[in-house]
Amino acid sequence: MTAARSQRRVAFVAVCSLATLHLLVYLRFFTENVGWSGIAFYEFTACFAVPVVFLRMRASSGKDRLGWLVMTVAVAATAVLDTGWSIADQAMAGGIGYPNWFDPFYLSSYVAYIVAVGLLTSPLWRGRDRRWMFDAGALMAISAGLLWHFVIPRTGDGSVLTSLLGCTYLVFDLCFFGTVLTAAYTSRLTVRNALVMAAATILATGDVLYYFEAIAFDASWLAGIWIVVIAATVDQNRAIRMPRLRFARAGAIPYVFVAAVGLVTLEEMRRGSADALLLTAVVALALIVARQIITLRRALA
Repeated sequence: MTAARSQRRVAFVAVCSLATLHLLVYLRFFTENVGWSGIAFYEFTACFAVPVVFLRMRASSGKDRLGWLVMTVAVAATAVLDTGWSIADQAMAGGIGYPNWFDPFYLSSYVAYIVAVGLLTSPLWRGRDRRWMFDAGALMAISAGLLWHFVIPRTGDGSVLTSLLGCTYLVFDLCFFGTVLTAAYTSRLTVRNALVMAAATILATGDVLYYFEAIAFDASWLAGIWIVVIAATVDQNRAIRMPRLRFARAGAIPYVFVAAVGLVTLEEMRRGSADALLLTAVVALALIVARQIITLRRALA
């Protein structure tokens, strides 16, 4: 084992241990603490991530270097914005409110995250497999429908600005999910890429959970940033020892989306909220999928 690999392994173990300890302490002691100690403890993650990701950028080259550079900008923006927002919210009587002037800058940082994830995991301009476009379209359409049905009603207070801002955040979350999905069609899955994809998924999921439970949002973003830090300590060429995403590449991803819509429809039927048009569309879609499966089995027989 070379000295560089040994140092990287030590850094990986140390960062994983620190991340686990930090998350456990935060969840145990600081979820209800909005004082200065709680702010300092929460902001430690992003502030710690900035130099780690920057050092990884310095050690990288080519597209990876650009990806880590954009990720450095994104994490630095999170550190500055979260700190500024927390201080302002603590200092102002009644809190800072929503929306506020931090939101345009937060949305800009989302763009940086999405670009960074794309650069690090999904070189679509070099890929020959174009199925990702259809799968990403299916993901965006179904996710948008679910968000519109369950989340949009919770995003606003009735004002146009608040509702528009909530929708904008959700659009960026869909872009997070779509970027992660396209990464399933890259040439191989490495540990680094898997961690970056997991971080993006957790960040976007945390955004959605904000409208149901604020602490889930805070914990998700802490975990997501920690996973980015862990990814920065991993060898970019270290592959995962498993079959190469055969499930995704066999074209099965769209059927997962269909199953998700079916489950949601069943739940809405149980609650008495599913209308006739929704039920008709789901039944027709299920029949089309069944026909495709039977046709494929006959073709392979």
